[in-house]
Amino acid sequence: LWCTIITMTTVGYGDTFPMTRLGRVTMMIASLSALIMVAISTHIVQVLLSQSRKEAKTVEVMALLEGRDDVRIKAAELVQATWRAYARITREIEHARKEKAIQAMLKAEEEERRRLIAEAEEKERKERRQREKE
Repeated sequence: LWCTIITMTTVGYGDTFPMTRLGRVTMMIASLSALIMVAISTHIVQVLLSQSRKEAKTVEVMALLEGRDDVRIKAAELVQATWRAYARITREIEHARKEKAIQAMLKAEEEERRRLIAEAEEKERKERRQREKE
């Protein structure tokens, strides 16, 4: 019995130990009492540190609200990124339209220049024919 109680309470045998029956009984009672006190103390700490149902529910709700905030932030970031992409694409389209309009204007100017040159050449030919006839 002595070995069982001393081993169970993890006191160990050590270099000194009681020699009499009364000493061993006293030591066994002291070891078991210490074990019970440690168990009770551990239970008290566990009870003090554990959450009640209301506290646990509050922590759960807080986590959900924090998750909602994260979702809102991500949604805002997505909207911003989408808006930036839309603005960039709109600028590119507008730039392409302007470039196309400039190309069309340059083409029209080139055609007008060619037409004017052709008219001038035609007028010059008519004048030469007129002079040749005279």
